[in-house]
Amino acid sequence: GGEALDGWILKPPGFDSSQQYPSILEIHGGPQAQYGRVFMHEFYYLAAQGHVVYWCNPRGSQGYGEAFSGAIYSQWGSVDYADVMTWVDYMARQPYIDTERMGVTGGSYGGYMTTLITGRSDRFKAAAAQRLVSNWLSFYGSSDMNIQTEDILGTQAPPWEDLESYWRMSPISAIGSANTPTLIIHSSNDFRSTSEQAEQVFVALQQRGVDSELVLFPEESHG
Repeated sequence: GGEALDGWILKPPGFDSSQQYPSILEIHGGPQAQYGRVFMHEFYYLAAQGHVVYWCNPRGSQGYGEAFSGAIYSQWGSVDYADVMTWVDYMARQPYIDTERMGVTGGSYGGYMTTLITGRSDRFKAAAAQRLVSNWLSFYGSSDMNIQTEDILGTQAPPWEDLESYWRMSPISAIGSANTPTLIIHSSNDFRSTSEQAEQVFVALQQRGVDSELVLFPEESHG
């Protein structure tokens, strides 16, 4: 879209540019949030296991102006999806990346994007969707954000007045094409994105015969 994107690459200890490594795309929450120069323990843990870990700030992120952040209003999963996958394209061209062992993960909005990606692409060998949002129609009635969903999505209308937009921006709408082995991690006391959001995806993947596992942590919150 003509926008410059910031991205970071974390390489494993003892990195050898002549070898090829499995990699993991990390996607941040929000989406009105941003990655920066801060320590992310999850990234370093994964890198320590021999993965190249990479992440970026797609359109919809904060820190780059109102137009950049608002680019996804009423069109979640459009330009942000394009930006993230362009970053994946860049990484796939690096000689040290094993394109047959690319993974994707993220939490909250990152879990939303992870689920959306697996419904649209078979590019990744495996996915881990954490505290995800899958269905804006049921999210509207079950989340502690409830009517704020209209502002978050940019619909400015409840789902019964704009069914098409809520469904179009829901990852569950594309789950019928998902084939990626997926680990779903959620918390039973998540009031932001209740566990039914994860259960919808798990049931769909099981129905489709996709290798999948649902892990629910009791008494834990969205964070």
